[in-house]
Amino acid sequence: ILIVYKKAFYSTSSLTFTKNYVYFKAGIFFINEYYALYNNIKDITTVKYPFSKYGTITFNVAGETTIQTAQSNNKMSLLSMMGGNRNLPTSTQLIPHAFSINYSEDIDSKDELIDIIFYKRPNKANIASFEAEIQSYKTKNILAKKPSISNSIFGIGIVLGVIAIIISLVVGLSPVALMVWVGYVIIIGLIIWKTKVQCFTIQPYRVLSNSGILYKKQTSIIFNKIDHLRNYQGFTNKIFGTGSITIHTTGSSLPEIMITNIKDYKEFYKTLEQFYQ
Repeated sequence: ILIVYKKAFYSTSSLTFTKNYVYFKAGIFFINEYYALYNNIKDITTVKYPFSKYGTITFNVAGETTIQTAQSNNKMSLLSMMGGNRNLPTSTQLIPHAFSINYSEDIDSKDELIDIIFYKRPNKANIASFEAEIQSYKTKNILAKKPSISNSIFGIGIVLGVIAIIISLVVGLSPVALMVWVGYVIIIGLIIWKTKVQCFTIQPYRVLSNSGILYKKQTSIIFNKIDHLRNYQGFTNKIFGTGSITIHTTGSSLPEIMITNIKDYKEFYKTLEQFYQ
């Protein structure tokens, strides 16, 4: 029943591009409709499912919703109920505005197609031709950088190594110590693999962030959506001669893309700054 419902749900969903906004409709019994002006869409994120051509497209829209949640333990809750503590501490949670389309076909080409629509603002007739000839619209990379592997494993490698040494000294040469060191090697191997598949790219009209081992994630921002940039060097960055860049868009308190631990980060920053201005 669940499989049939999901197939019917996603087959009746529709995404429409008009002159000024994106319209998405989904649902069978209860219909959800989403409208977002092109000017208010900050970026799009796609996630490709493992071993398939399907994925999720998320439209990130300017603005956030602030939610206040009470932080209380059992004692504070009891005092509050008794009237002895009416001002419980609260924490603020920011919920970004976004809507997602799941199980979208041909996810590899959808990201570029949507960005081209946002960038060129074609009429309805031209959108179909863009989709049919999407391969001809693919652009060459201006600059691409990968994070430094040494920088990525430095901190966690030392911490996990010290823990493994301490455990080995306590338990001696035993199966437990062997398992700890095997786990250490596996974790470092996964970090290296995760770092190697990351890439940050500047193209003629947008900047991209690609990551993910099984679930391939890509976030893209068109240059005219960028509000400001920031570059910086932390302690480990200075050790390995790397740096980081954050890309901010209007309507968000947090950066949309974090370009971390790359060599020649100032070159990447200046190239990005040149194009987005």
